[in-house]
Amino acid sequence: MTRSVIGSFLVASFLLVGCPASDQRRGVQYAPDQDDPQAPRGLTSEQLEEIKRVERIGNSAIVDCYTDEMERQNTKKIQGAVTVKVLIGTNGKAQEVQIARSTLNAPQVHQCMQQVIRSWDFPTLNAPTWYGTTFSFTPAY
Repeated sequence: MTRSVIGSFLVASFLLVGCPASDQRRGVQYAPDQDDPQAPRGLTSEQLEEIKRVERIGNSAIVDCYTDEMERQNTKKIQGAVTVKVLIGTNGKAQEVQIARSTLNAPQVHQCMQQVIRSWDFPTLNAPTWYGTTFSFTPAY
């Protein structure tokens, strides 16, 4: 399989700000709300749109993580969804990237996704803010 077939795979990404997620460091479940210090607040609509734009632009690198793993395993049977939580710092860099949930049984894809997201340049923010998104991977065949 070559990178030329990247376009044959459907990768959809959805904004899931405020979705229940697992905080792996503390071993607790939480649903962000206004009393939660990790809840996305203080974002302008322009900042939120810019975060989504960064994600759309970086989506091809996320697809590469997926297609590289299918090639490595020599299979087209890998599919699932990965919910990622990103703590965006005031400098626009990802301070933390966590896999909140996954039905994709591919730890190498998770690691690759985390590395890719750490390289993204998000907008500068007034305070560190959590952002959640889900990537769905389905081979198109």
